[in-house]
Amino acid sequence: MSTLSFEIRSNHSIPIFLTISFYVQNGKIDNAKNYLAQVFEQIIIGKNFSGWFPDGKNNPESLIRLIARREKSIYYEDKASMLIGVLFELLAAFKMEAAYYEFRSQLIDIQLSTFIPFSDNLLHSYFPGISNSHEELLFSHELYEEGYQSEIILDENFLDFHTKTKNKKEYDIEYRTAHTEYSVLLKLAHLYYNTPFFPQEWRSMFDV
Repeated sequence: MSTLSFEIRSNHSIPIFLTISFYVQNGKIDNAKNYLAQVFEQIIIGKNFSGWFPDGKNNPESLIRLIARREKSIYYEDKASMLIGVLFELLAAFKMEAAYYEFRSQLIDIQLSTFIPFSDNLLHSYFPGISNSHEELLFSHELYEEGYQSEIILDENFLDFHTKTKNKKEYDIEYRTAHTEYSVLLKLAHLYYNTPFFPQEWRSMFDV
C-alpha cells in the first residue's frame, strides 16, 4: 500500500469521468479522446495564464481568495493532484501515446495519486466502530477517510505506464447494486455525495 503525506481530492473528476463514460457507452471513443485531450489543454492553458493549477484540496475559500484577491492561501494545494492522475490513466486506457508524452513533459513536476477505497475487511479494521459495508457507506456520505491515496508514477516510456496501469490490482470491490435494475444508483451516489469515482471504473476502459 503506497501512501502520500498530503490530503488531496479529485471532486472535479466526477463530471469529467461521467462525460467520458457517456461517450464510451455510446461507442463514441474518438469523442472521448478529444474531450480528454481538451481537458488537459484547458488545465495547461490555465496554468500558463494564471500561474496555478486547480486546487488539489478542492477548497472553495482558497479559490475565492485566489480569484478575488490574487492571493494564494497557504492551504491552496497545486503541487499535487488526484484529478491529473485520473486523466493520465485515461490516456493509457485509450492508448493516447502522443498525448501522454506531450502532457507528461508539462506536468511531470505534479505529484499524482488516486484514491483507493478500503475493502470491507480493511474498513472494519481501521474503523472498529463502523459496521456498515463499503457499499452502504457510499450511499450515505462523501467517502474520503475510508481509503488511502496511492501514488501514480509517470513512466518515461508510455508502454511501461500503459502495461503497469492496466495490470494494477489494488482492490476489487463487488457491488450488489450493480447486479440489479437499479445499478445507475451507484453513479448517482457518487454524484450526489461528491465522492470521486474509484479507479476500477476508468481502468475497466482498457477493455473497450
